[in-house]
Amino acid sequence: MRKLITILSFLCVLQNFAQGEANVWYFGENAGLDFNSGTPVVLNDGLINTREGCSSFSDSNGNLLFYSDGTTVWTKNHTIMSGGSGLKGDPSSTQSAMIIPKPNSTTEFYIFTVGSAVNGGDYGFDYYTIDMNTNGGLGSVIAGPIDLSEGRFTDWTEKVAAIKGDECQTFWVISYVGSDFYAYKISTAGVASAPVISTVSYTATDRRGYLKIAPDGKKLAIAHMSNVNNLGQKITGSLLLYDFNDATGVITNQKNLPLTSPTDRPYGVEFSSNSEKLYVHASNDYYNGIYSEWNNPSNHLSTLYQFNLSSNLTADIIASRKIIDSQNLFRGGLQLGPDQKIYRALSKTYDIGIPFLGVIQNPENEGSACNYQHLAIDLAGNNATQGLPPFIASIFSQIEISNIDTNGTTKILNDQISNLCVGDNFNVTPESLTGITTYNWYLNNASTPFSNEKNLSFTSATSAIDGLYSLVVTQTDVCGNTSTLEGEFSIKVSDYPPNVQPVNLQQCDDDNDGFLNFDLNTLKNAELLNGESNTEFEVLYYINQADADANTNAISNPYTNSTPFSTDTIFTRIHHIENSNCYETNSFTIQIFETPNPPSTITILEKCDDLSIGTDTDGFIIFDVTEKETEILNGQLASNFTITYFTDAAYTTQISNATAFPNSISGGQTIYVRI
Repeated sequence: MRKLITILSFLCVLQNFAQGEANVWYFGENAGLDFNSGTPVVLNDGLINTREGCSSFSDSNGNLLFYSDGTTVWTKNHTIMSGGSGLKGDPSSTQSAMIIPKPNSTTEFYIFTVGSAVNGGDYGFDYYTIDMNTNGGLGSVIAGPIDLSEGRFTDWTEKVAAIKGDECQTFWVISYVGSDFYAYKISTAGVASAPVISTVSYTATDRRGYLKIAPDGKKLAIAHMSNVNNLGQKITGSLLLYDFNDATGVITNQKNLPLTSPTDRPYGVEFSSNSEKLYVHASNDYYNGIYSEWNNPSNHLSTLYQFNLSSNLTADIIASRKIIDSQNLFRGGLQLGPDQKIYRALSKTYDIGIPFLGVIQNPENEGSACNYQHLAIDLAGNNATQGLPPFIASIFSQIEISNIDTNGTTKILNDQISNLCVGDNFNVTPESLTGITTYNWYLNNASTPFSNEKNLSFTSATSAIDGLYSLVVTQTDVCGNTSTLEGEFSIKVSDYPPNVQPVNLQQCDDDNDGFLNFDLNTLKNAELLNGESNTEFEVLYYINQADADANTNAISNPYTNSTPFSTDTIFTRIHHIENSNCYETNSFTIQIFETPNPPSTITILEKCDDLSIGTDTDGFIIFDVTEKETEILNGQLASNFTITYFTDAAYTTQISNATAFPNSISGGQTIYVRI
C-alpha cells in the first residue's frame, strides 16, 4: 500500500495534505464507508441521498470534516452546515462537488460545484469558501458562489477534478466546457481570477461523464457519454486521454480510446494508483423516452474496461484494451480508495440502486489479474447509485519503485509480484526525490527496517528473499513540507525445472498410411518431470526452438506428423507454473516406420536332391532362402526392412548364411522369418 502522509509543522503552516483526507466517503442513498482501519467499514449515518454527484473530506488523520451532494453541505455531526444550503451543484450532476483545502490555512476550504438543470437547477462552475473555525468547529459557508464560467455557464459540463500543483502550496482544479479545459490555480492567495484555458479538438455535446487526473499528475482522462450527429441524435460517446502539465496547467496530446458497441458510452473513469492503468465504466445509455422501459434493468448494459498506459503510443494503448466485466447494469462511477483498490458504483437503473459496490482488488495488474469482484462490499441495505466521491488525485500518489532488466527495460514494481528464478540478480531502484530524504525498507511488515539504503540489490536469488518489501521515505521537499511516501512490492523466487534429455520415440504404423497420432503428454510428461510435481511445473511441446523459448504456438495434443513416415524433431519446454521464465528446453525425435506386411502364407521353397547336385539323394541339400525375399516383402521396399531367418520358432537360432543354408531335417524343414 502506498500512502502520502504530511507531517504538520507547528512552526509554520504548510500544505496540510495527506491520504487521511479521503478516508471517509458518503454517497448514494445514505451509504458510506470508513477506511481508517485500513479496510472499508460500512457507515449508515450519512444524510446524503444522491443519484450521482457527491463529495466528502476529512482531516489528515482521517476525521470527517464535512460532505456534500453539491447542493447541501453536512457537518461531521450530520447537520446542515451554516450557509450550506442552496449551493449551485446538483445531485444529478456527474461530479457535483470537489473539495480543496486552501493552501497555507488549517481552517479554510473551497468547495467547487458543477450544476445540472435536470431538477430545475442551473448549469455552471462555481466555488464557495468554508471556514471550519466557525460554528463551534463545525464550519460555515462564508462566501460564494463565485462564478468561474466566464459567462459560459449554460454550456458547462458536469465534470471537475483536482491535483496538487508542481509549484509549492498550489492545487489545480479543472473543469470542461465546449472544446476547452479550464484549469484554475489555487494558491495561498486563493483561487486565481483567470483560468489557464486549453483548447482541444473535441467539442462536448453531452455534459455527462467523469473527469479524472492520474495520481502522478501527468495524465488526464475524460468521459463524454455521447456525441450528437447531424440529425441531433445522440450516438457513441468518446473516451479521451490527455497529457497534463502540473506546473503550467496546460492540457495537450489528445488520444481517442474507442470502446466496443453497444457499451460504448463512457461514464466512470479512474487511474490505478501507479498511474499505469486506466479503467472505464461504460454503458449502452439506453433511453427511448418511455419511463417504464428506461427503468427496466434488463434494457441496460454496462462494461468495465481496462487500458494499459505504459506506452505513450495511441495504437499501443488502444491495443491494450481489455474487458474486465460485462453485464446488465446502469452506468456508474469509479473511485480509487486509500487502500489502492478501485471501487465501482453499481445500480440497476437511474432510479434503482444496488446495496453493494464492486471492487477492483489489484488495479495495477493486467487484464483478469486485476481481480475484479462484483458485489464485493455489502452496504448494509443502503444503496449505491451512480456516483462516488471524487478526491484530489495526489492524495493517492506513491513513490515509484522500479527495476531495470538486462535489456535496459524499466519495469514499475509498485504493488506487483516480482517473479524471479533461482540464481537471478535483481536490482530495485526507487524514484529520485528532491529535498532531504531518508529511506527505510521493511520486510513482511516488520516493525524495524532491515535497510536504510535507497536501492536494494539481490544476487544469486533464492527463496530466502521471498516476501513483501515496503519502502517508507521521509522527504522534506523544496517547499519545506515534510511528508512520508510509501510503496511496496513482493518477491517470489521459483526453482528451475529438471533438465532431462528425453528418449527418442520410434513407432511402426499399423495401417501403413505414414501418419500417426502421438499423445505426447502420456508418452513424455512423466519422463520430463523426472519425479517433480505437475502442479509445480508445466510441460509443453513445440515444432521449433524459437517457439519453445518464446512459449508461443505450443503443439496441440495429440500430435500428428505432417509428412508420411517422417522423422520429426519435437522441442520440449518445462517451466515453473508460477513463473514461466524459469524454464528448460530440450528436444527428441519421433520416427515413424512402415510395418511389415507379409503374405499370410509363404509358398514352399523346393529343390530336387539328385546326383546333379551333390553326390547322393539323402534328402539334404543347400538352399538359398533369400529367394523368398520378394514374396516375403509382399510389394514393400527391401531398403526399408531387414530380413533374418531362423530354424526355430523361438527365433533364437539364426541362419548365419542365408544364401547357402543346408537343411538339417531330411526331406524338408520349416524356416522362420523375422522382418
